[in-house]
Amino acid sequence: MPFDKQSEKHLKTLLPEAEAHARRFLQAVLDAGYDVRIVSGTRTFAEQDELYAQGRTKPGQKVTNARGGQSNHNYGIAWDVGLFKNGDYLEESPLYKKVGKIGKESGLEWGGDWKNPVDEPHFQIPVGRTVAQLLDTVRQNGGDIKAPAARRAIGALVPPLDGSAPRPPDPVSSPDRPVKIVFEGRHFSVEAFHRSSRVWVSVEDFTDYFGGQVVSVGDKTAKLELSGEQAVMPVAVVGGRPFVKFADVNAFLGFQYAFDGKSMTLEFRRLPAKKP
Repeated sequence: MPFDKQSEKHLKTLLPEAEAHARRFLQAVLDAGYDVRIVSGTRTFAEQDELYAQGRTKPGQKVTNARGGQSNHNYGIAWDVGLFKNGDYLEESPLYKKVGKIGKESGLEWGGDWKNPVDEPHFQIPVGRTVAQLLDTVRQNGGDIKAPAARRAIGALVPPLDGSAPRPPDPVSSPDRPVKIVFEGRHFSVEAFHRSSRVWVSVEDFTDYFGGQVVSVGDKTAKLELSGEQAVMPVAVVGGRPFVKFADVNAFLGFQYAFDGKSMTLEFRRLPAKKP
């Protein structure tokens, strides 16, 4: 049975796996006698940045502390609800706590439990990942939650409705698939492979090219120097050569990048210089 038009519009923006949870939750709230609707679903990074600008560089009150990529709304697994009474929207009401209790009993995370900011209308699927990790996953699987590979990768983290463990990752996450690296439009001669939703690159190739060095390599970690700083990061030794996650190296380099899981290609480039 379909819900009201507003709720249906936002429900359809969620990942299918998350939509199933949201529908079960919404029905439970309605069955409890509350007039509630889904008033916000998935947002693009650009839409999130627009919201972030409100009350800062644009007129209006501040409504979020999250920029594009920093909200679970950007990954198809979160939604906001609105309570209504006699057709009028209730911006604040003690009833939100009752709705929050129903959401938590349904296995959802509720924004009303947060400390800063408290966000009582907000609900999201617990996927065991920080937003930074979700952003990294999306970047390595097409760069946007609209990309099929990204939708599959995030969707695989959503627990099934029956409470069983999430389904196995998509084949794109299978170990040791070779990856082609493209740097600023040209093939970058570096060994790389895909394992467990991450691209691993030869740390020696990267540090040599960008003026760094490998300080030491152990069984589980490697210490390297890049951009004048040193860091210890997880390492995988394959064929006697150390590999580290591209995302860890990029924490120093700060490049824009996207991974296409279909062609197994990682493209990255320098960020454009800021105008003085």
